[in-house]
Amino acid sequence: MSTRVLLKLSGESFADPELNFGISSDILKRIANEISQASSDGYQIGIVVGGGNFFRGVSESAKDMAQANADYMGMLATVINAIALKDALDTNGTQTRVQSAIDMTAVAEPYIRLRAIRHLEKGRVVIFAAGTGNPYFTTDTAASLRAAEIEAEIVLKSTRVEGIFDDDPESNFFTEETSEYHKSNISKFPEHEETMKKWISISSRFHKNFENMTKSKSHHKLSLDKYFIEIELESKSNDPVVDHLKQLNELYKSGALTKEEFTKAKN
Repeated sequence: MSTRVLLKLSGESFADPELNFGISSDILKRIANEISQASSDGYQIGIVVGGGNFFRGVSESAKDMAQANADYMGMLATVINAIALKDALDTNGTQTRVQSAIDMTAVAEPYIRLRAIRHLEKGRVVIFAAGTGNPYFTTDTAASLRAAEIEAEIVLKSTRVEGIFDDDPESNFFTEETSEYHKSNISKFPEHEETMKKWISISSRFHKNFENMTKSKSHHKLSLDKYFIEIELESKSNDPVVDHLKQLNELYKSGALTKEEFTKAKN
């Protein structure tokens, strides 16, 4: 029996790294070629695509919008990516179907669980678009949901960072890599190791409550920026780690540390 895989591709996976927007034809072809190769090797492949290369419901451009409307716009962005990926796979001769959680029958099938499973059994790649079809849920949630529904044996997440972190490593310098957890779990499934190596970096992100950083009465005001989080303490912390990170943050903001030096120092 063929191994059934659910692959989550972020919208940024399709974008030009320098622009971080839109779809790069070269990157799209590379991703499609890898998927086509895995499909030809006999793997049953379902794919959930994100839409962050066009629009995010939590982005700055959506800050004045109703959350539900912003999320629906993000879902439509995933459909654009799904159609683009299908086209690239069709060019490779890989039979592909797009199923959308929001009805738009001119461009995609409606999501029907048993139909999706039947497509997979026939060797077709199935791309799941429009997330869960509901606002307030991320496409990562959609990936977990679809994986459970199609009874996938492996869930792989492609993202821009290597390893598993306890928070977003691109915006939170408090984050800690927890790759050993991931490696220990992969080691439990040696029969799937080669499958996993076929894909772009496997990663997940877990969220952590910042209140657990310190037991002091200090108050943390978090101001997210592209490169750092500013920490304002109402009183000096008794935790030397927090004080050290605050000092590093101030040096980084003043330009005394480069981004590379800052990243190395806080680790």
